[in-house]
Amino acid sequence: MDPRIDQGWVPAAPFHARFNELLADAGLPWRVLALALDLPAPLARRLTHGQPGRDRIRVQDAQRLMETSAAALKSLANEQTAAQPVRRRIRRVRARGLDSAEIARRSGITRTHLATLERDCPLHTSRLVSLRLQALEDELDHVPGMAPTRTPA
Repeated sequence: MDPRIDQGWVPAAPFHARFNELLADAGLPWRVLALALDLPAPLARRLTHGQPGRDRIRVQDAQRLMETSAAALKSLANEQTAAQPVRRRIRRVRARGLDSAEIARRSGITRTHLATLERDCPLHTSRLVSLRLQALEDELDHVPGMAPTRTPA
């Protein structure tokens, strides 16, 4: 048996293709896919863009990649989650200077849906909407000059 497997690591090469296949088939940005699969963002970035010298991933991350289908990822649009934390996330993103058009463009959520979440205060929204906004907020954490304004979710 490969000693790296015994230590909880496997070669990453086969999983670059799998990650990018899921990206293409599910039509999701890499940050959203990373959140949906509970993968660390640095790993997802490496799997998407490649990074020399990083040739291993944890076994549990590899298993999640292999066990997840594009259909399961697409079904996130039908899974419901509480809308209140999503509304707070929208407020935090707005506090960083993004308007509805920019939030919609960068998150992949329509302006109409954003307005509905904010104005109508529904009890639930899709898990996909939640993940898209979380990914946007995470992205902004890495943009110079976009100071985090995190409050408890």
